[in-house]
Amino acid sequence: MQEFANEHTQIVVLEKGEDLHTALQALALNSGWPSAWMQGLGGAALLTLGFFDPVKKEYQWKTVTGQYEILSLQGNLAWVDGKPFWHIHGSFSGPDFTVIGGHVKDLLVGLTCEVAITPLKTPLTRVFDDDTGLKLLHRRADSSIA
Repeated sequence: MQEFANEHTQIVVLEKGEDLHTALQALALNSGWPSAWMQGLGGAALLTLGFFDPVKKEYQWKTVTGQYEILSLQGNLAWVDGKPFWHIHGSFSGPDFTVIGGHVKDLLVGLTCEVAITPLKTPLTRVFDDDTGLKLLHRRADSSIA
């Protein structure tokens, strides 16, 4: 992984074989960011994508392997129980140009993955919501990471 600091954005380039979530977790732990927004593109070799069923209040997961273009990654960083929590969605294209997408649970980089992370000053967390069955984004009441 390579990192390039910019005025307001951290550019991260992941190499073939790196795990997206593992790399982003390490960055968040080392950065001290209270929250962040991310976007990315590149290539993936393994994906586990989810679709949240609002009736069952659970994710349906699908894992695919092979070379996929990362058309778009979008996500954010909040802190839950003192640990970084990245919530990421993505769109991907296979060799037949069919597009798939969803909540990104796992992503193993195929050739490269280029990510732009914009740290935010607002301290964010996620709080479980009974109505949706999801941990929804909230502003933390204090500035500590918890």
